[in-house]
Amino acid sequence: MINMMIEIAATVIDVVFMIWFISRFHNISVFRKPLSLIWGALFLIYQLLIDQLLHGFELVTALGVIIVSVGYSLTLQRKKYLWSIFAGMLYVIVAMLSISLVYSVFSIFIENIDVAIYGTKSFLRIIYLIVCKLIQFGFYQFLLQIFKKEKTLAVSNGVFSFAFTFATAVGLGFLMKLAIEYPTSEIEIITFVLAFILVLLNLILYVMINQVQSLLKSKYDLMLLQDRMKFEKSRVEEVAAIWANIRQVKH
Repeated sequence: MINMMIEIAATVIDVVFMIWFISRFHNISVFRKPLSLIWGALFLIYQLLIDQLLHGFELVTALGVIIVSVGYSLTLQRKKYLWSIFAGMLYVIVAMLSISLVYSVFSIFIENIDVAIYGTKSFLRIIYLIVCKLIQFGFYQFLLQIFKKEKTLAVSNGVFSFAFTFATAVGLGFLMKLAIEYPTSEIEIITFVLAFILVLLNLILYVMINQVQSLLKSKYDLMLLQDRMKFEKSRVEEVAAIWANIRQVKH
């Protein structure tokens, strides 16, 4: 039962990532096109069904996810269809690479990684999935810095955010290794608590950086507005001076 809930939660996060990343990639809010959320529902249903039939990111699963993500992207942005296809493919590629990367790294310093993440110790599976989602989120955020026209994060802040996310993932990996080497209830509790704290710090950092950038963007918009007002004021003064000269000539 617990394992099923874990997999459902991971699938829901994947759907949220798809909706969030592709909509931000196109800079189009899903609330402007609510019918596009149908693709998210289809993605959720498809993943829940396929998880019962296939384990891992098999070819059939990948093709289905590509169809759903590209369909969602095209629904949001139909005019630039090649760009939309690219966005949908990019989502799937990052998801696949994140899972492969985390699995490859963990298999280096954790023996019997398959037993650890697919075995009966569900909390280890939770940590593994958290690491995968953190790395996935970090990659998506980094790609938005590269391709998104209206950036919400400065490049330096984006790099810092990705580095912190990567460090969090590494820390969770070592916690997972510790829990495997010392399988006691106390270690399990400590590992789970520390994992929760690391993830919470990561989320807080992301929110803080976005808040700071939002304030900076507001400040930048205010400066543009002030410059515009100065320009209009100078034009008004010029027109007033010309009109004053005309009146003097008439008199």
